[in-house]
Amino acid sequence: MESRKVQQSGKSSFVVSLPSDWVKAYGIEKNEPLGMQVNSDGTISIFPSQQPAQPISQEVVVCSHECTPDGLLRRLIGAYIRGCEAIDVRFNAKSYKEQHMVVSDFVSMMVGIEIVDEDEAHIRVRDIMDPGEMPMQKTMARMNLITKKMLMESVSLIGQGCTDASKSLKRMDNEVDRLWWLVARKHNILLSSPSLAGAEGITLQQSSACVLASRLVERIADHAVRISIFAGQICPNGKPTAAALRLAQQGNECIHAYEQGMKAYSTLDPALAEQTIVLSHGLSAGFKKIMSEGVRGIPSSTVAFAYTLESLLRVAEYTAAICETVIDHAPAKEKG
Repeated sequence: MESRKVQQSGKSSFVVSLPSDWVKAYGIEKNEPLGMQVNSDGTISIFPSQQPAQPISQEVVVCSHECTPDGLLRRLIGAYIRGCEAIDVRFNAKSYKEQHMVVSDFVSMMVGIEIVDEDEAHIRVRDIMDPGEMPMQKTMARMNLITKKMLMESVSLIGQGCTDASKSLKRMDNEVDRLWWLVARKHNILLSSPSLAGAEGITLQQSSACVLASRLVERIADHAVRISIFAGQICPNGKPTAAALRLAQQGNECIHAYEQGMKAYSTLDPALAEQTIVLSHGLSAGFKKIMSEGVRGIPSSTVAFAYTLESLLRVAEYTAAICETVIDHAPAKEKG
């Protein structure tokens, strides 16, 4: 690493010269304004006002006869999350129709991706979204809002004898998945281009915390769907038993813990996070106690009860994990 001496200019200004190679590479001239960002680790980043044209980050996906639809979709999602701006999909003539459908589904699943060119042999998709349109923290806030609604709706079904409500939750879960993939994509882009962190209004450390927490929120949304599938089967006649009512009460307390945990995340409040961890661990112990006692009173719905109980246990555990992320990434406060 190169070192340079600090020079004093006047009574209160300090000056460090810029590397001449860097100045020439970016065409910087006298009196030209430069961007400057003070980072949380004490370093300073300097950005030229005119960024040189960068080649488009792209990936070519070749569909052979061995490429299954699920395998193709996984490869496309992987390229998106890695931050590729453009993806060229080259088709196998024998399975063009099936593979074309996979690409169309992929485009509908991802935020900001559109088909920009295609013929009988290939499809080219590109990210056309302005990076500043959906900052990571706002995307995370939207994920939280949708997931909280899912939890409230699914827990309200416990013991009510309704089995059709999972369809609307699955649609909401698909939206949470789309937002999670976007957060993961933006995090990888920031890792490769740290200068973009300023436009996002986020540090790399905060980006790491966001991608960890958003993954846990996505898993909580998955369990909300699972609860909605089985909750209505606990009491098929629609008359809640004492065990079902107890489970519903614990479920509502679990929602409260989740709300508190997400508040700790949004405010980076370690004290509230610690309080929520204790609450979540208490809920986990309560769910395990119900599990150990069995499901007396609903013998015909034992499987549905167990699945619902296990998913609520996971929600409590993931909430605690989100709060652990807060404690791990919260800025240290000065004592005094």
